[in-house]
Amino acid sequence: PDDLVGQWKDRDGWTVYLRRGYYDPVRDKGFGLTKIEQKHNLTMKAVRATTQYPRPGAAGKQKFAGYPDTWNYFTDVLHVKCSGWWIFKTCRVDKVQAVRAGVDFSVKIPQLPKGVITAYCEGVQGRCPDWVKNAINI
Repeated sequence: PDDLVGQWKDRDGWTVYLRRGYYDPVRDKGFGLTKIEQKHNLTMKAVRATTQYPRPGAAGKQKFAGYPDTWNYFTDVLHVKCSGWWIFKTCRVDKVQAVRAGVDFSVKIPQLPKGVITAYCEGVQGRCPDWVKNAINI
């Protein structure tokens, strides 16, 4: 579960690590990409987008209370519906879904931080709607 499957820079230039992780649905325990994909229906690209393009300012990146090296990132994913064709096409925002990603920057696994613990849709029990995953896969 500790194998690295991805790494990138967040909006502030900090290195974010993503590990394979695991997910045990019986105990509802886990972390990393396996939990993010299996429980929350998100992808590595969705997590990367959340950490690279969070909400502006302090609202987008907040320290997790009680954990000095853990940060939560927040971004809003827009579901856009369009109608019409060519120059007559109009689009509007149909839904907005907040996505949160939690990242532990403390050194815990040999020399590198544990990294992304989880990412999920706020206010959604279990799996994010497919449109969220599809919209944020940039």
